[in-house]
Amino acid sequence: MIRTQIQLSTRMYEGVKQLAREEESSLTEVIRRAVGDLLRSHPEVGRRPARWSPPVMRDPGRILVPESEWRALASESEVPDDLMPLRKRA
Repeated sequence: MIRTQIQLSTRMYEGVKQLAREEESSLTEVIRRAVGDLLRSHPEVGRRPARWSPPVMRDPGRILVPESEWRALASESEVPDDLMPLRKRA
């Protein structure tokens, strides 16, 4: 086992100390079990890729709306049919 030091707020310390008394266990054992429970509830820890990078974007096709009109278009509740040629028309 590895020895380490941790800092707890007074409230956390008193709570875990009371729990240890009620369970007739040591403070160390209660904390060790809590850490074990935390690690079991997060099994992905240690399995994450070292560095994330966004996926490579494929060719998005031609630009349908000039950048200067993006803000106005984003404010509209619906996109006009002439700006969405791929949308099925009724």
